[in-house]
Amino acid sequence: MRKRQGGQAFILVLILLAIGAMLLVPSLSFASTSLKNSQIAVNKTRALYAANAGQEWVLWSLTQPGFTNDLPEGVPVPFDIDVCGTHVDITIVMLALEGQGGLTLATDDVIKPTKTVEPDWVPDKALYNYTYTISLEQLSGDNSQGLDAIYDLPPGGINDYIGPSEVFIDGEWHEVPDPYWNSASGYLVWPADYDWETETGAFSSDPGSPNYFYGIRDFDVREVKKLRFTVRGRLNNNEVHCNWVVLKPWNTVSGPQAPINVGTPDDPGLCDDHSVLEVTKESSPSIILPGVVQEVTYTISITNMYTQTRNIETIIDYLPPGFVYVELISSEMENPSEPIVILEPEVTPQTINDIERQEVLWTQEKFPGGNDISIASNQILKLTFTAQTTQDVSGSYYNEVIIILRETGIPSGFSAIGVSPGEYGSNYSWNTGAVMVPYYDSEVDADGTTIDSNLSIIDGGAGAIFTSWQVY
Repeated sequence: MRKRQGGQAFILVLILLAIGAMLLVPSLSFASTSLKNSQIAVNKTRALYAANAGQEWVLWSLTQPGFTNDLPEGVPVPFDIDVCGTHVDITIVMLALEGQGGLTLATDDVIKPTKTVEPDWVPDKALYNYTYTISLEQLSGDNSQGLDAIYDLPPGGINDYIGPSEVFIDGEWHEVPDPYWNSASGYLVWPADYDWETETGAFSSDPGSPNYFYGIRDFDVREVKKLRFTVRGRLNNNEVHCNWVVLKPWNTVSGPQAPINVGTPDDPGLCDDHSVLEVTKESSPSIILPGVVQEVTYTISITNMYTQTRNIETIIDYLPPGFVYVELISSEMENPSEPIVILEPEVTPQTINDIERQEVLWTQEKFPGGNDISIASNQILKLTFTAQTTQDVSGSYYNEVIIILRETGIPSGFSAIGVSPGEYGSNYSWNTGAVMVPYYDSEVDADGTTIDSNLSIIDGGAGAIFTSWQVY
């Protein structure tokens, strides 16, 4: 019996050896794969840590004095560093981006209206249809007051509204109720039953209201909504015909826009309606470095677009927050050129919509002879002055200018809708003369691991922050 059992044990040993041989090769293969995967994971982790370190280096470098001096606008600048034996490639681009957030404006206006028209040229004084589009952008950061009503004052010769009216919201056009067309005073108003004297019948926030108009009353900050409609008329030959918009409840007056050229006018595309001054402002430099005391030169250009001489009573400039007026560099009249001596303005701090800004004010006492400034048709008045600032927060810093003309009355259509002569004669630049503290795009690559980010400087010059981050 023992001999037979010994033989059986030998057979079992052979079987175990056979099974062990079958299991050993896969086990060793699995161990090798596991070690390789572990090494890959270690390398990936090391690369990710190195790329992270590269972005931290960028974050630190942007706060160091003089580092941004070598970053030209829009040009990728390469750097490379070593992180514990891992080579890291870095690219930084300085970006001068227009501000996307809400603004604190110097006036009560909050929504900026602009207008276009199709067609903008016709060959003669025949009966044509014209489709106007009013774009409405909520510039102000204060959107607590919604839009009550839209008045449109088309050029003389437009004698019929044919519709439809449509509102563009959320990427779609929605048909809305027709306006009230007052042919005697020459204006249209949406909603049709709005009364500016009693402020009744305004746009509604209630989707169940007939004046809801697909949500045109309430705006998010920097949101753009549009109103489109079609009218018909005969416009005089060889003239430019423009359109005005007035927004309630602020009495925001757009000025003449959406020119229609009929035939061959002398100045195609130029609106020469009453009280029209084109007000623009330029800043130099337009890009400033963060955390550095710098001087900015502003040039205000005031062009009389009307066919007759106008008289300027007041020029008001509102510097951006954190900017301080220094001195008037020059004043000149162009086209034709003639000497004009304007004195230093009155400069006072003003708290406007809870923001402290400097008001730079030129009144008649600062003008030649203590009188209004007469500016002929197509003549340009230029004022150049300097301001100083230190800004540590990335973004855009805007300037606003208001030009007030001597009151000489207003067209009947404007008085019929409650616009005062002062409001009609006030020419507002909106947000112009932008000075930007740039943002930065940074791309970091370490052994195939890439991190893209966007960074901005934060207040006090104490550091920078990531505004976006992507790893791939």
